[in-house]
Amino acid sequence: MKTLFRSLALVLALCLPAAAAQSDLIGAYRSIGASLEAARTTLRTDPAGALAKVQASENAFRRVSGQLSPTLSSGGNSALKNAQLAVSRSSAADFGAQSGQIKAILERGMFETYFTVFGNTAQAGRYAVALGQALKLSPAAQADLSASTRSGNQTRARAILESSIAQIIVNALQSARDNAGNRAVAFAGISRAANHFLIVQDSPRIGEVSVASFTSAIGALTSNDTAGFQQAVGSLSSQIRGFAQRSRALSASTPNTKPNVKPAVGTTLPSNSPTQPSALVSTDAAVSTIRAALTKAGIGAGKAEQLARDLTNQGYSSLGAALDRVSVKLSSALSKIQDANIPDGRAAISDAKNTFDSSLRAVVEAADPALATRVSRVFEATEAAAGVRPVDVTVLLGEIDTIRNWSEGKPMSALQGVVASVQPLWMGYLRGGLFLIVALLFAYPIYLLRLAFGGRNPYWRYIGIAMVLLFIPPLIEGLAWLGSFIAQGTGLRFLDGLTSLSVLQNPLAQIAWVVILFLTVGFATAGFRGIAAQFGLIRTRNQGAVTGPPSMGTAAFASANNTPLERGASSNTQQVPSTVERTIVEWDEEF
Repeated sequence: MKTLFRSLALVLALCLPAAAAQSDLIGAYRSIGASLEAARTTLRTDPAGALAKVQASENAFRRVSGQLSPTLSSGGNSALKNAQLAVSRSSAADFGAQSGQIKAILERGMFETYFTVFGNTAQAGRYAVALGQALKLSPAAQADLSASTRSGNQTRARAILESSIAQIIVNALQSARDNAGNRAVAFAGISRAANHFLIVQDSPRIGEVSVASFTSAIGALTSNDTAGFQQAVGSLSSQIRGFAQRSRALSASTPNTKPNVKPAVGTTLPSNSPTQPSALVSTDAAVSTIRAALTKAGIGAGKAEQLARDLTNQGYSSLGAALDRVSVKLSSALSKIQDANIPDGRAAISDAKNTFDSSLRAVVEAADPALATRVSRVFEATEAAAGVRPVDVTVLLGEIDTIRNWSEGKPMSALQGVVASVQPLWMGYLRGGLFLIVALLFAYPIYLLRLAFGGRNPYWRYIGIAMVLLFIPPLIEGLAWLGSFIAQGTGLRFLDGLTSLSVLQNPLAQIAWVVILFLTVGFATAGFRGIAAQFGLIRTRNQGAVTGPPSMGTAAFASANNTPLERGASSNTQQVPSTVERTIVEWDEEF
């Protein structure tokens, strides 16, 4: 039994994962920005060191990529790969463009998160300060943004940030146009403008500006078309100035006079706003884009028009933007639950569910009522489940990808459909309860094993230890679920820490599980090999030919005394193997 307890202690020690702080976007933005700046300054003097700093930035980005939309995450990873190529080519211009894009992607992530957590004054305040520092807001603008955050004036906060970003873009475009003859400076200016445009490209006040507008200008620059480049940049500057004016007008129309008022995302401009016609042009373009996508997906023209206007009124410029918003919130939930921050993870799931219900459910119902019902059922089950795990959130992300595939005319995964149908039944009480019951039931076969052999044979003890190790993962899973269940009912949040031990939770727990399985194999092999040797089925190093001692059976006893088994039998009669005729007493003595 001492051996058993020592083994259990070892396994439990291995199962306790080290506490690892989950980086947030603010910390990642600052650390990545510092690493990229250090890489830029040593690009030519220390290429190996610069490459190491970019790779460190890549690792830091990977830790927070789950908090970004799939599009932003993919774009950031591509930009980091391109930054490494720029280091290998010693291209300062290309490296500057790529590092600027990486920072802009993180700024866009902070921008989205800021408005996602806007109801939480403390969290929103942190992001307001971080965005102000990243965008280099003036002290007056920073104070205005903080005041808007405290008063819950989301529309004014959005307008402040948009107008500030618009001014950054205008300044960068002006620098690019003024230096059209210097390709390196012009490229740096147009790249900086394009990167900041990424943050506000979905604004309903952006007008007709698109990524293609910047791509066209960059194409003219790379082809040495100076006149075409200046013309493209001039047109862009004019359009962005209009965007800045509309943002400032919106800011002026929503003063911080009513605390705790949170206008909906994409609030339309008041009827007396001088910029109403331009805003309506942008809105109509968004309606047309969404209506075309819905019609192509099989929704009738009248219903598609209604749904498109509903989405546009909520601030979405495309169906993909609405899907990205839900994905971002689910990704935030995934990172929080993986870090055992269950309350915030549940809040993020609820937020994602509310966003889906308000923006996407009606769209999906119009085309596929069964799919809409299935997705809603998975959302509800995940939101209410005790012992929610990261794998549960990935099922929800899979459902959003299913809707995305439907909207793009791609085939939907049959496996995802089966998983989503089973998930509401399996997760929660059924999953946790069954793991706990199975883990507790294993005590009975261990008791029977001990009762049958009394622990005198070391090989049977090894087999007993192997059985105990085999049942530790379901025991931990059951206890983790029980802790979550108690925490959910009593508010004892420290019990949520048990979820870190679940094999469904994180790679550390899975590594511990593999270690447990290796120990199980080791103990089981030692036990069964020893018993096989006692049976005479294998030959060990200290054994010669197995002949069986006198105590092994009547046939062996007769052979040892040169006595025939039957009267008249010849001396060369073949003997029966000794293991066949053991008596009950002899088996009990040996085992």
